[in-house]
Parts: sequence; structure tokens; C-alpha cells
Amino acid sequence: MNEGWRDFFDADYIRIWSGFFPPERTTAEVDGLWQLLGLHEGSRVLDAPCGYGRLSRPLAERNAIVLGVA
Repeated sequence: MNEGWRDFFDADYIRIWSGFFPPERTTAEVDGLWQLLGLHEGSRVLDAPCGYGRLSRPLAERNAIVLGVA
């Protein structure tokens, strides 16, 4: 499997982009997606493109089954 994504999503990428959106915005967006899509524990979610997982991770923390595709 090609692992070029490891080079693309390196420490610099995460350092730059992880601070681009305030945590409150991410929380609000995840809350909105959860409600709008009627998600629940065990819901399957495809996050494409997922970037560094800004939305994927909090959805997974709510026990959704998330597949992130860069």
C-alpha cells in the first residue's frame, strides 16, 4: 500500500492546520453533523477528504464508525 500520505500529513501540516479552526468551531460543526444526519453510536461515516481528521476524530469519539480518506 502506498503510504505517501505519511509524508503529506507530516508534523508541519498538523502544526499549521490544526490551529486554523478554533476547537469551538469543530465542536459546533460535529454537533451539527450529528444532528443533521441523525447519527448515533455505531453510525457509519465516510469523511472524504478527511485531512488530518479534524471532524473524523470527534465523530469516532462519539462511537461512530468512521472511515477517513485523505
